[in-house]
Amino acid sequence: MAPEAGESCIGPVAGPVERRTFVALQPGFGAPAEDQVG
Repeated sequence: MAPEAGESCIGPVAGPVERRTFVALQPGFGAPAEDQVG
């Protein structure tokens, strides 16, 4: 994950909830395999 992509938005110490929210806002960007499985 690029620093300017996540840390500037949710912080470098973002928890799983923040990570999943960020991934939800950016589909396909660093999304876990389980999230991509449809």
